[in-house]
Amino acid sequence: MSTIIDVAKLAGTSPATVSRVINNKPVRPENYDRVTAAIKELRFEANASARSLKTKKTWNIGMVVPFMDFFYFMRIMKYAQQRLEEQGYSVMIMDSEGEQELEKEKVKKLMELNVDGFIIVLSENDCSYINEIASGMPVVLCDKVPNPIHHDVVVCDGANIVYKSVELLIKNGHENIGIICGPQVYYTAQERLKGYLRALEDYHYPIKESLVKYVAWDTKHGVRNAYDTTRELLNETPRPTALIASNYDLTKGSLLYMQDEGIKIPEEVSFVGYDFEELYEFYNPKMSMIFEDFEELGAQAARLLLRQLQSSGNISSEIVRVKSRLVLGDSIKKLK
Repeated sequence: MSTIIDVAKLAGTSPATVSRVINNKPVRPENYDRVTAAIKELRFEANASARSLKTKKTWNIGMVVPFMDFFYFMRIMKYAQQRLEEQGYSVMIMDSEGEQELEKEKVKKLMELNVDGFIIVLSENDCSYINEIASGMPVVLCDKVPNPIHHDVVVCDGANIVYKSVELLIKNGHENIGIICGPQVYYTAQERLKGYLRALEDYHYPIKESLVKYVAWDTKHGVRNAYDTTRELLNETPRPTALIASNYDLTKGSLLYMQDEGIKIPEEVSFVGYDFEELYEFYNPKMSMIFEDFEELGAQAARLLLRQLQSSGNISSEIVRVKSRLVLGDSIKKLK
């Protein structure tokens, strides 16, 4: 049976273009003509129901995320969806609202819809329920490394990039380096804090608990909480000469506070933020910023899931750590 890849090769287009034609999305007229001609020549069954009858697959993938209104999760899923659609799959996304019980219900619902596999961003580090609800199903977990590990996992390498950021600040003469962290129930927040602590330990700097702040985070109040926490941190003694905000909302809240209070960066406080692309381009001075590779995170999640879907036997689970990058701006002052 022909696949989308076969149609794309014959038509001289990308698989994504074939998928757009199949799903009645706009493409260039010349591409549409070539794709439809290839479909006819190969007798490709674009109808999902027809393919399902032959393969006993629904060609549907279930995705569950904690918060659909949080760009971090949705950008990962966007790129995973693109890769899956290139292979002929459709995607259904559900929101667990950060609650594990609701997450379980969403997974059960998707099971009832006979999806072929899952990509799940866990609301908590525990995923034992998956083996009960979706035993034997292809599953990829994003953003968290559960213990024990029974599934493929894709995460960003937060510890090493934060380590690199602290190291840079130390080499610029900073001793009192503050960090604003997300709740430690989240794996990514734990990893970023580990990078901060390990860098201080490796350079034999004392860890000052007053310079480590935790923000109670949710999609509605995360920025406001970061704003208040920045005020608290910058009023500590000793006052930090540098600050790392370790996610998007924390970066936004920190910068809003410093802007409102007229605190100059980097003259008064050096700053490293996280994933705030629009701010990186237009803020003056240009911020030093950590960026996660959302496209690679999504692509790896799709690759691992397709590997399971296409396997005829048991395969060992894999953990993929995607590197982040530190882009330097003008927000770090050299003290000595």
